Amino acid sequence: MGKLLIIDNENSFRENISEILTIKGYEVVSCPDGQTALNMLPIFNPDLIICDILMPEMDGFEFVNRLRMIDKYCRVPVIYLTALDDIKSISTGFNLNAVDYITKPFNSEELLLRINNQLILKLSKDALVELCEELTTTKDFIYQGFHYAQRLQASINTSAKIIDLFFPGNFIFYKPKNYISGDFYFINEYDGNVIVALADCTGHGIGGALLSMIGYSGLIHAIIYEKCYNPQDILERLQKFLVEAFKRRNPEDAINESMDIAICTINKLTKTIKVASCGIKVYLFTGDEVKLYSDASYSLGDMYIKKTNFLEHGINYNDGDHLYMLTDGFGDQFGGANNKKFSSKREVELLTSILPLAIHEQKKTLINSFYEWKGRFKQTDDVSVIGLKL
Repeated sequence: MGKLLIIDNENSFRENISEILTIKGYEVVSCPDGQTALNMLPIFNPDLIICDILMPEMDGFEFVNRLRMIDKYCRVPVIYLTALDDIKSISTGFNLNAVDYITKPFNSEELLLRINNQLILKLSKDALVELCEELTTTKDFIYQGFHYAQRLQASINTSAKIIDLFFPGNFIFYKPKNYISGDFYFINEYDGNVIVALADCTGHGIGGALLSMIGYSGLIHAIIYEKCYNPQDILERLQKFLVEAFKRRNPEDAINESMDIAICTINKLTKTIKVASCGIKVYLFTGDEVKLYSDASYSLGDMYIKKTNFLEHGINYNDGDHLYMLTDGFGDQFGGANNKKFSSKREVELLTSILPLAIHEQKKTLINSFYEWKGRFKQTDDVSVIGLKL
């Protein structure tokens, strides 16, 4: 039924109410004053306390004050049962978070109903507290996993120090939607060519991040082990790698996930760029021109594509030209006054407007524009932007 602690300085009253409650099946302990009750708490651990107010040395208000300062017992419900019926006393009692206030003489049936109601409420509150504690523990465990996954994912994205070696003027805007991302980027030099890759895997969060690790493995295999440096060849190898990775013995269990990716191979000596892209937008700003390179007809990893024909573009560039690569998360972000997509048109306008700025100011302006457009709306997708001054 429940454990009840009775506090009242009148012996006969304590005996009377203890008998009533014991008959109803409650486990009852009674104390003549507040200090004795405080000493009894760790021994008895009550589920509910019924307390008088007018008591010598420590009155009922002081007792509850001290009770609320003890972490273990601060949530134990207290019902005042007292002869004081003035508004000031009632107000003081409830301000001390008493759950009920009953005046003497009392009706035993009414008292039993009120006790029962408060015990039911306590059970519900205790269950909620326990659930919250479990959720907090689970949340902490999940966040620890996310933070570890963030570190792992950060390890596959090329470090800023390495990028600075090849392009002193550069910026990366990398903003996962949910802690970890389905996007990844890669920049390194092989055989006199700097290879720049930006990928966007299906989904975001855990699923996208797992797929990004598979995609990264395929990219590294093509570049390092198969020594493919031309974008078109890299995409061909990566397509085969992903289809093979998602194959299953039973065709019904096969996974048909995909990845958008752009590869740029930049030769600084000849001032040429080779570009091949599936779904990733690559903008080259040269002089007064802006050129877009993106083939969105299909994505990598689609096993239903029988024949691939990746287009590779050869481009000449000049010192001071700018190359930008963007995943679709930037242009697809909803926001603005009418909650619409940022759009490719606004992307070009934004990139054109930041061209005269120093590279670090370009990044700052681009990020501010993204968040101003997003406003109060949720982030739609993972967002990645690479900016390079050639």
